[in-house]
Amino acid sequence: MRNFLNARAKELVVGGIMVLIMSTLPDGTSPYRYPPRASYDILESCLMETGIISEAQADSFNHPLYRPSLEQLTALVERNGCFSIERMELTNPASKLDGPMSGHAYTMHVRATIEGLVAKHFRSDSVDQLFHLFFKKIENMSRQLELDPKEEIQRFVVLKRK
Repeated sequence: MRNFLNARAKELVVGGIMVLIMSTLPDGTSPYRYPPRASYDILESCLMETGIISEAQADSFNHPLYRPSLEQLTALVERNGCFSIERMELTNPASKLDGPMSGHAYTMHVRATIEGLVAKHFRSDSVDQLFHLFFKKIENMSRQLELDPKEEIQRFVVLKRK
């Protein structure tokens, strides 16, 4: 995130605005307990099971996933020193759901997030097969993964270049 902020600071003129919509962790939540981490392990197993990729290709795919808490995000922006926080608010569309997110909804969320990267890094003609298998596994494991949308915190952040 530090590198991201530094790169954007070089691109924006003083007074320029940057808008971020990003997932963040609820304060006090361990990133290792957080369900999306487990979903990437499941996605990798699906890639291997379908024969779409080799183990070496799986090992070559690195998709860093960083979800800071509000406290961490604020500290990162302040430490960077190039931006001021103009606005920061919760925008969690899933919070209107009553109860856990369905396996289908969760699969679509993950697919929307990572499909382009997977298609570019591997083979785009196998994406449908991959996410069909992912859906089946998520449906079987959704209770274990605690796919509760109330824990998904999405922030709308407006930063101004100093």
